[in-house]
Amino acid sequence: LTVVSDVRLPFEFTLAGCSSLRTLAVRCPIALHSKVPWVNALLADVNAAELETVALEVRLLGSLDGLDWRRLENTLMQDNFERLKSLDLKIAVWHTASQNRHDTEALVRAELPKLHSRRLLHFVE
Repeated sequence: LTVVSDVRLPFEFTLAGCSSLRTLAVRCPIALHSKVPWVNALLADVNAAELETVALEVRLLGSLDGLDWRRLENTLMQDNFERLKSLDLKIAVWHTASQNRHDTEALVRAELPKLHSRRLLHFVE
């Protein structure tokens, strides 16, 4: 029996008032058998009128399924992210994860086809 636990932000945490952000950097560990809905909740709450870059660092200890990649793409493709120039994605694949780095990047590209086709998706070291 595998129990999946969600990691969430406190309800009162918000970036809605940060209207002049140009870059937003988020670090997110995905532990074994856990989900991180807070990443998408945080991005959906951003007043993104000036936002040009989202830098997302994922420490992958478990499965890529811990992050809802399609929801992430849908959020970043909304009109309020019209100035977005780059999703800089750094994925640190730990030895306990089931994927290697090359396979992981291919899977993420497949999950983010719109960002990839518009050349907004960049993998960084």
